[in-house]
Amino acid sequence: MKFELERLKRGRSREVVRVMIVLQLMLALTIMLPIGVMAGGDSSECYSCHREAVTEIRESVHYVNGVDCMDCHGGVHLTNGSLITKDVMSGNFVGAPTRTEAPEFCSKCHEEVGDDYESSVHRVTPEKPDAPECRDCHGGGHGVIAVSDPASPTYRPKQLEMCVRCHANHEMMEKYGVDTEVLETYEDSYHWKAFKFGQLKAATCLDCHGTHAVKSEDDPTSSISKSNLGGTCGKEGCHKGVKPGARVWMGMTHYNQHAQKPDLVFDKSKLDIKERAYYLGPINLAFYIEIFFIILTCTVAIVLIIFVLLDLLTRIKLKRHF
Repeated sequence: MKFELERLKRGRSREVVRVMIVLQLMLALTIMLPIGVMAGGDSSECYSCHREAVTEIRESVHYVNGVDCMDCHGGVHLTNGSLITKDVMSGNFVGAPTRTEAPEFCSKCHEEVGDDYESSVHRVTPEKPDAPECRDCHGGGHGVIAVSDPASPTYRPKQLEMCVRCHANHEMMEKYGVDTEVLETYEDSYHWKAFKFGQLKAATCLDCHGTHAVKSEDDPTSSISKSNLGGTCGKEGCHKGVKPGARVWMGMTHYNQHAQKPDLVFDKSKLDIKERAYYLGPINLAFYIEIFFIILTCTVAIVLIIFVLLDLLTRIKLKRHF
C-alpha cells in the first residue's frame, strides 16, 4: 500500500513538471511573438494579405531608411508589444494615391522636392493628366530603389531612357505642343557622343533641365533660361569657369537643321509643332545657308581631290622621265 502511494506521488510530480514546462513554453512564445513581429518591421502585419507589396518595400530604399507601410498608409504601429489585431486597420488608413495625389503623398517626407515639383512644368493637373508624377520616374510606389542602384530607372546611364518614354511619344507630346525631336537632336550633340562612349559625367537631360524643378525656358527661374544658362553650364562637374549670366548660347539647343524648308511662311499659326519649333522668319535663311555650305563643302572637296590627282600624275610622269 505504501509503495502504491509513493508511485502515485511520483506520477503526479512528473505531471506537474510537464504542465510547468508547457506553461513556460507558452509564456515564452507569447513574449517573443510580438518582438519577432516588431523586429521584422511594422510591415509584417500586412504581409499575410499584401505579400508582393511587402516584399517590394523590403528591398526598397525606403525600408533601409526605416520607412514602413504605416508611415505612408496610416494604421497603428505596434509599439506596445501587443499582438496583431483588427485595430491595426484604424480610421486613418489611406489607400493607394491617385496620380494627382501622389506628389502631395510623397511630400509628407520629401518636402523640399515636393515644392520643386509643384513649381515645375511636370506637375500633374486636371489639364495635364499625362504629366509625370513621382512613380513614373522613380518606379512603382513600393519598389523605389536608390538612384545609385543600377536597377533604378533614375540611375545615371538610364536617365535618357527615362525621359524619352514621354518625350519621344508623338501622340502625348502633340497635346502639349512639345517637339518630339529632342532625342534625335541630343544624339547629334557632343554631350551624347561623350556619354555614349563612357564619359558618364557628360551632360544628360537632368543636368541642364534639372530634376524636380523642370521649367520652361521662358521662365526666368528656369535653369535653361538665357539669363541662367551660364550658371547651368558652369556648375561643378561641367564647364568650370563659366560664370552665371555669361552669354554662353543664344541659339536653339535641340535643333534639327534638316527640318528647315524653303517655303515662304508669314502665318506661323498654320505650322505644325516641329515646324513652329524651327521657325526663324518668313524667309527661311537657315535652309539656304545649309544648301550653301553643302555646295561649298562639296566644291572644296572636289577641287582638293583634283589637285591631289594632278600632283600624283605629275609625280608619275617625272619618275618615268628620269
